[in-house]
Amino acid sequence: MAIPLQRSEVGEAVEGKRLPQSIPAARILVVEDHVGTAKLISRLLERAGYTPLEFHGGQEALDFIQAVAEGQEPPIDMAILDVMMPGVDGFQVCERIRQTDLPGYVPVLMLTALTSVRDKVKGLDLGADDYLTKPFNHQELLARVRAGLRVRQAEQALYQRNRQLAVLHRITQAVNSSLELDDVLTIAMEGVQELLHVEGGALLLADDRRQRLTFVRALNRDRVSMLNHTIAVSEGLVGQVVREGRSLLLNDVRQDPRWEDRFDQILGVTTRSLLCVPLEVREQVIGAIEVVNKRDGPFTPEDQEILELMAASVATATENARLFYELASAYAGLESSRQAIIEHRNRLQALFDGISDRIYVIDANYRLQAVNAAQTRWLGQERNGPLDGLCYTVLYGHETPCPGCQAMAVFTHRTAQSWSESHRRPDGRREEWEINAYPVLDRSGEVEQAILFVRDVTKQRMLEASLHQSEKLAALGQLAAGLAHEINNPLTAILTNTQLLLLDTPPEDPAYESLDLILRASERAIRVVRNLLDFARQEAYDFEPVDLNQTIRNALDLVRHQFDTAGIEVICDLASGLPPAYASRDHLQSVWLNLLLNARDALLEAAEKPQRWVRITTSVEADWLQVQVMDNGVGIPEAHLSRIFEPFFTTKAPGKGTGLGLSTTYQIIQQHQGQILVDSEPDRGTIFTVLLPTAEGEPPATDRRRPTAD
Repeated sequence: MAIPLQRSEVGEAVEGKRLPQSIPAARILVVEDHVGTAKLISRLLERAGYTPLEFHGGQEALDFIQAVAEGQEPPIDMAILDVMMPGVDGFQVCERIRQTDLPGYVPVLMLTALTSVRDKVKGLDLGADDYLTKPFNHQELLARVRAGLRVRQAEQALYQRNRQLAVLHRITQAVNSSLELDDVLTIAMEGVQELLHVEGGALLLADDRRQRLTFVRALNRDRVSMLNHTIAVSEGLVGQVVREGRSLLLNDVRQDPRWEDRFDQILGVTTRSLLCVPLEVREQVIGAIEVVNKRDGPFTPEDQEILELMAASVATATENARLFYELASAYAGLESSRQAIIEHRNRLQALFDGISDRIYVIDANYRLQAVNAAQTRWLGQERNGPLDGLCYTVLYGHETPCPGCQAMAVFTHRTAQSWSESHRRPDGRREEWEINAYPVLDRSGEVEQAILFVRDVTKQRMLEASLHQSEKLAALGQLAAGLAHEINNPLTAILTNTQLLLLDTPPEDPAYESLDLILRASERAIRVVRNLLDFARQEAYDFEPVDLNQTIRNALDLVRHQFDTAGIEVICDLASGLPPAYASRDHLQSVWLNLLLNARDALLEAAEKPQRWVRITTSVEADWLQVQVMDNGVGIPEAHLSRIFEPFFTTKAPGKGTGLGLSTTYQIIQQHQGQILVDSEPDRGTIFTVLLPTAEGEPPATDRRRPTAD
């Protein structure tokens, strides 16, 4: 469809300075049946540094999209579609984009002269991301293109981080499934290359006295000569990392006086940038992993975090392989003499008990043969002799073998087995475990026993989930900042001009009420944008005197529309004259947001109730500020109340929740030296009470249920 050309805007946007861009050389599909309009859009995009792919008919565009999906054409980064076209229209092209397996997410901007809400809703339902009405402002078109490309860029960054986490998980499982030191080291270095794409690197292990470091693995396979080369722990940047037990990231080593280029001869590369992390187990540094020259840009803090996560698993697996090797060596010499048997048995027991993982040995009938000290401590018992009985009964209190246990596969398949389990400790806490079972052969080569290593990976799972969540929040923050920049300017113009008009309009004028409504709506929109930015930028704790009621209002601004849309009444009863709380403003806002969203979900499940409401109150109780969030939703079953603050515990359907919301809320309140209490009755509703100190003192007496999580 043709649009009237605005020459003044063409001159400003095309013939003037080149406009800024967000993704250089982005390939943008332009589908517009009016040739003049299509050429104008293409010129605008070219001047902004993008690559337009221009089509004048919907069928041509469909053929091109299919070619991209089949790999015959390079990927596209965005699509600009005219709605009204003869034959195949923009709606059909948009639907095809969403139905086709294209590389990455492709944002869609619809151009239309139609102003019907129904037409816009149709486009959005088919997968469009944005609408622009003809005739359009050229700067606005480019601004919306930049916003769409930022969405794609954020999606690509999130995909890349998810891929890294998947690779990290696979590598961690691989190194933990082997007790051969050579296999562990080889898998580790292959994983480093797959994760970080670097030009060179090495894995170094310290000797028993931590005086020298030995190069035991290299990324460059042609550098075999460097293996077994040693350096003093007092030398170089790697030595510093081992001495101090802290990671080191340098993106320009030439600017650091500690750098010595003689190590380039060992690695076989000319070092420009460097990332080195320690290998640490049981608070002892046993070596380091060093990588140099990332191929696709500088090293980032995220690269350091990924490498540290992998180093933690490699360090534990390396130490276990060493100890297991000594354990196996000890077994081999037990037949020499009675005295030798006694000496080796004592050494074996010391090694067995020195391994930090829980270990127990069973026979083919699940009967316990031995347990180490770590397993005994986990049971909360003192060692008064061997534990006897079936492993699943003695260790876990079950009448039958544990669900998911693969120990018997060691006997039937004669190979090592690895699996994960989730268990509840005797004290009630839930733990995530990785279990590796290995065969123990008798003289005839038959599997006589199985030795099981149980590693607590609860904190690692929480860290991985937190890392994934932080990447999503980072993408949200980037998108929020971009949208706020694009929205704030027109909002400011509306607000300023409305204020000027009100100054010149007497209150009795019929237009005064409409202008006042515009003013209040503009102020609320600006406040919502500001609150969204504050939430997206939430970082470290920054304690200061805080208006408690205002943090609640800020959180409500972000979710009020969701409650209104769902037909849920929000009742605010905020006490006036409250003393300020000494708190981290953004983290408190996150607490209220989590509690409000929990209340919303509970009320959505109670759709049959004629009246649904959530109530927020504030008050002062003794020396404590009290905030209560109440709802008349479905409530929480008694059996779940003691677990709702546990990480990963959720009653929602798979994919509907991470189980980290209330756990994060509990951690934030703990950081504030406060308390969070819950009282709930199924089908009646739930009350969350948060107590925050205003001065030193004990919390007011209460009979409400306290969380049992540590």
